Amino acid sequence: MNTVSPLDAPLPGRTQENWPNVIGWISVGFGALGVVGSICSQVFTALGQSPQMQVLQPSPLVRGLSFGAGMLSTILLITAGVALLLRHPLARRLYMVWSPFALVLWLIGAMMMAATLPELGAQARTDPTSPFAGAGRNPGVLAVTAGIASCALLPGLLLPGFCLVWFGLLGKGRDLAPRP
Repeated sequence: MNTVSPLDAPLPGRTQENWPNVIGWISVGFGALGVVGSICSQVFTALGQSPQMQVLQPSPLVRGLSFGAGMLSTILLITAGVALLLRHPLARRLYMVWSPFALVLWLIGAMMMAATLPELGAQARTDPTSPFAGAGRNPGVLAVTAGIASCALLPGLLLPGFCLVWFGLLGKGRDLAPRP
């Protein structure tokens, strides 16, 4: 006899699995934040910066490629999220394309950030007008900078890593079917 425990039964009006809604909305939200952040970054860069900050900026070609890859990644994430909200079978494949792409972008961004830190340190030591002057002698500032860098990098690693495990290793989403 196959009976369902009251604890396992879905709530009235709800399906058994709500994970597509949760992951879908998180994806749409993170994707929207990525689009807004990318556009704001480009606008602030175009408005100009102090000479000290311009030293830390990559070339216009690298900025353009970075912007294009970031926008592609966020649009792919939003598309995957919407497909998952609609329970479309393509959602899993979209996440399996987006996750490794986002992890590669994350790695490139982390390497670019790490490459900028020595320039920042040299500028802080040699240019007394730099907004970073004196920071190299203050361990508290260095700890805060490392903390900010970690907080900036960590979210970019968590969602694609989770999606690779969830949709790849655990195979979730193989049985998605559009809502009736």
